[in-house]
Amino acid sequence: MKKFSLSASIIGLIAVCLFSMTSCLKGGDETMSLEAGEASKLILGQWKVDECIFTYTDAQGNTIKQSVPDNTFLDTLLEFDFSGECYVGEGMGTWPWSIDAATQEFWLNGTNYHLVSIGKNLFVIEISGTYNGQTGTFRYLLVHMSGGEAEDTGIPSDELATPNPEITDPNTSVPNIQVTGEGQIISIFMTGIYDPVTGGWLDLYGTGSPNQNVWVSVDGKPKGILVINNEDNSAAKAIDLVFLVDNSGSMREEADLLAAEIQSWATELSQQNLDIRFGCVGYAEAGNISGALNLTGLTEIHHYLNRTSGTSRTEGFAGSDASVLQSFANSMDNPGGECGARALFFADHCFSFRPGANRIYVNFTDEPNQTGGYSGSFSVEFVNDQTNWNTSQGTIHTVYSASPNFTESSTNEKPWRLSEYTGGTTLYANSDFSDVSLSSLPVTGAMTHSYIIKFLATSDMADGLHEVLVTIQSKDGTVRTEKLFVNVDFNNE
Repeated sequence: MKKFSLSASIIGLIAVCLFSMTSCLKGGDETMSLEAGEASKLILGQWKVDECIFTYTDAQGNTIKQSVPDNTFLDTLLEFDFSGECYVGEGMGTWPWSIDAATQEFWLNGTNYHLVSIGKNLFVIEISGTYNGQTGTFRYLLVHMSGGEAEDTGIPSDELATPNPEITDPNTSVPNIQVTGEGQIISIFMTGIYDPVTGGWLDLYGTGSPNQNVWVSVDGKPKGILVINNEDNSAAKAIDLVFLVDNSGSMREEADLLAAEIQSWATELSQQNLDIRFGCVGYAEAGNISGALNLTGLTEIHHYLNRTSGTSRTEGFAGSDASVLQSFANSMDNPGGECGARALFFADHCFSFRPGANRIYVNFTDEPNQTGGYSGSFSVEFVNDQTNWNTSQGTIHTVYSASPNFTESSTNEKPWRLSEYTGGTTLYANSDFSDVSLSSLPVTGAMTHSYIIKFLATSDMADGLHEVLVTIQSKDGTVRTEKLFVNVDFNNE
């Protein structure tokens, strides 16, 4: 489709060109009604500047309307797209636009116009200005040419959305989310919400449902949302799952059983409605990264864990990029003790995650997160700051096979804080791992009970970073939580 753009000289001429409006806005014209909530969809497509009316009051108090039929801007095509760009005039660049039916405002390249009306065929805006020495109002008439209203997506209008309820005493958590944009539709991919009352996983219901229990707002504005629960979606969910395994001497007792459980669990997950890949990072008691396998398939993760026995199962670098992984590991500073946070940092920087896939980590350890006095990515607090660990970087779950009753300090941190900060789950296990079946891990339910939450993009979401608030509150109020995600980029397709 041919694109049109706007020049700086033209923007000033808009006031001189949309003008002899009265003849076109006859009684009964359905385009005269301002269709609240539909403006952002109705404006999409090509419009032609058809007429300009300049209205002013003369010295005798008479209302005078003038047309300027020879204005160079007449017959110019303006094309508005969902991303907030307007193309006007052949090869002249793009200008941002936005529209707000509630306040009756329309912005084009930073200029604010009064929105008179918008419909399927007619678009009318006004602005104050001067013409031939008179001060008055320019009224612009645009007629619809092609394209237009957005496709019927089934997503509720933002006008139907209600504000997020306030949560004062949360009793579960919202996992980190993946956000992707495709055309006019924004999709949030989120793993399951745990119900602490029933021990099960919530089905979510969005805008317009009598059972609504999830709300989303963007930059403080409620969004109309369509929720697709896992069982309602035949498409396999993309998940990149990474095992962070403490392979220090203290893990010797559980190492073989843990490896067997990981393999059994990976096999089970591969049989679910999941498009899943597996990776592994081993970290040692000296704090170094002692082994790694980049994200790969079921057969490869089985082979990696069966090369040897004991804690050596997760030692050594494998795969086509083994030398690259080992080189990066050798370049890292070591804290001098088991540090799951550094293993997390290593995977985040080195592994080949798929765009849009849910990133899930499971950290297996029996020791505190030992920072060696370092801060930054050595500490669990690193992921508590979304400027360090954005929501797209994933959720961390913890399996801890020792007594959790130790005194926390800056050098010996509770490793399950990684889970608390990212919306993950924690399982406490016996030291020999005899009481654990990974298939019963909370993270299993979280992956198999996932959701896609969809809403429509508006022009103010076309660029920059945004805040997304996700609120969960069951109908009876027994399950409640919320999380504010910052620095969210909707253009990460």
